[in-house]
Amino acid sequence: MTPGHLRRDAALQTVLWIAVVVVANHLASAIPIRIDATGDQRFTLSQAAHDAVAHLERTLVVTAYFTADLDAPYHEHEAALRDTLDALAVAGAGRIDVQFVDPSTAERAEAAQRAGITPVTYTVRAWDRQEARSVFMGVHVGYGDRQMAVPALLSIPKMEVELVRAIRILTVDPEDRRKVALLQGHGEPNPADYPAQHPLYQLRARLGERYEVVQTVGDAPFDEDIAAVLTLAPTSPMPAATLWHLDQFLMGGGALGFFVASAQPDYQRGTTFEVRHGIGGFLGSYGLALGREVVLDRVHNEKITLPAPGGRSVQVDSPLALTTTHVERTAHAVRSLRSATFPFAAPVVVADPLPEGIQAEVWIRSGPESTARPGPIPLDPRLLVEPAASEVAGPHVLAAVATGTFPSFFQGQPPPGVRADEPLAKGRLGRLLVVGSGDAAANNVDFVLNSVEWLLEDPSLATIRARATGDGPMTPPPAETAWRWKIAVVAPQLLLGLALAWRVRRRRLA
Repeated sequence: MTPGHLRRDAALQTVLWIAVVVVANHLASAIPIRIDATGDQRFTLSQAAHDAVAHLERTLVVTAYFTADLDAPYHEHEAALRDTLDALAVAGAGRIDVQFVDPSTAERAEAAQRAGITPVTYTVRAWDRQEARSVFMGVHVGYGDRQMAVPALLSIPKMEVELVRAIRILTVDPEDRRKVALLQGHGEPNPADYPAQHPLYQLRARLGERYEVVQTVGDAPFDEDIAAVLTLAPTSPMPAATLWHLDQFLMGGGALGFFVASAQPDYQRGTTFEVRHGIGGFLGSYGLALGREVVLDRVHNEKITLPAPGGRSVQVDSPLALTTTHVERTAHAVRSLRSATFPFAAPVVVADPLPEGIQAEVWIRSGPESTARPGPIPLDPRLLVEPAASEVAGPHVLAAVATGTFPSFFQGQPPPGVRADEPLAKGRLGRLLVVGSGDAAANNVDFVLNSVEWLLEDPSLATIRARATGDGPMTPPPAETAWRWKIAVVAPQLLLGLALAWRVRRRRLA
């Protein structure tokens, strides 16, 4: 073979190899293949996420309102969100439309807030500057005529679970909504009895948008289709039968939420009085006891209405209506709360140690300026200017949750006068929320809605892996296995190179 033939042959092979590389790259970009080489598969969608989008009946429109070029600690959030949404879009088989909008202009910022996205303010610190920025990091999801916003995605590890939670709420048929029961008959206010503008009425209406809301007195076992029971501000003793049914409901994998205080105001006498609802010891058996004191905050508080001479009323700032910004920002139910109001709050005492099989998390605390004081306590703020000798310095826990397999308050035996043909066995995962203020429900409607969402959270959501948690790479394989993989990767290329070299050599010798 002449040198000219060799050059033409080499040029032809080079062109063919370039064509092969171009085609391979095109196919790689066109075919949605994702390879996750991390040891904990942190970049692989969970089965719960796949199930949430696998059978969409119409297009799910996801609009991410995300400020570009964020500084630490949010500098990696946009990339993480794009990865998660790309993976969901692949799992949704073309039924998910993802759009990113940078709300850098006033018009786009207004559109983001109309969509329910909350601006987040944080401090940017660099070697040459320090400034406060207001940015957007939320997502609006639309599914037909149903709309929902995830106001702010502040945590990369919880990004997937929050998106999946929103998708599930939107895609569930209204007829398949889960059932939430409001406990009545023990002095609890009935939200339906209030005018439409009252917060309790609005709370029930907004619950009704997401769930089927029913009322029950708890004198019989709860219906099997009830997923959660809410108790809002009881003021009279609960019968043993009601406590028994609540206990068995929780042990059977149900969810209980208590907004309950140990003291209430007596405006005629100008003091507080102890509420004898009988729930304190009941909750304490599960690891979240209710203290008998009242938490005061002389620095951060709201107004309460007190009677004045002549039949009038007057609003005054009161330490008994404390406000707080000390919330657990990694907890979905409270992380978006800028502040929360807890009138006549009792401290929630988290047991140490907790009962076996129980895990607890504190959601909200009072500020360090707060104190806890045993009652009775005068309502007149002028009598509360100076702390009493009996006050215990804060902060104090105001809201906490517990999950696990709860032990029975009755030790497996029903109280006298209660028939239980089939007591539920311990072993199912239950959820418990305790908020130390009955009035907190009316003062923090969004918090209640988020709490109910947490109570009803599908256990499969808890299996969604936390992303980017800083885990190490994959565990190195044994040396023998590693050598096999190395040979498998290198050998084909080496053999191909030798074959080409041998062919070229033969042609030169021909």
